[in-house]
Amino acid sequence: MWKQSNRKGAEAERYFRKWLDQHHIPYFYISQDLLTPISRGLKEVFNAKRPDFIVLIEKLGLIFVDVKFRDWSDSGSFTINAANVNKYASLQKNFNFKVWLALSNEKVNFRKWYWVNITDIVRNYRPGKVFRNFAGRTKVYLAYSIPVEHHAHINFEDDINDLLRKVIFKK
Repeated sequence: MWKQSNRKGAEAERYFRKWLDQHHIPYFYISQDLLTPISRGLKEVFNAKRPDFIVLIEKLGLIFVDVKFRDWSDSGSFTINAANVNKYASLQKNFNFKVWLALSNEKVNFRKWYWVNITDIVRNYRPGKVFRNFAGRTKVYLAYSIPVEHHAHINFEDDINDLLRKVIFKK
């Protein structure tokens, strides 16, 4: 299950990078593999998590983006682990950089990305218990359930201006 999840996450990151490259959006990719160390200060002192991408936006600055492969539930919601949300909220609070989640999956052929700001999650939703079966054992953790339709989406054809209008400035 874990390997499949990692493979799907890597596939989502690949498609997201294709979108960035197609529209000439500058970025830094931050490898998440186990051989790439994370700062002890970031992890231990600030209890923060590194994003997948730092996206540079001309004349505006930068945003952190964590790309997630997510399937939607029958009710049209996706779940995000509350511990990860808290770590990204710490990153935002302590370093004043906005953190966004960009979510997609193969059902939409990775041609539609749902964007959710960490601040919106913390302000507008409450985590609940999630029960998942991993290798025959039930794991219980807290997660946010977030309705897809409440958040802006960017199509693969959309460019940086669409991202700014629909997601960053919400117009």
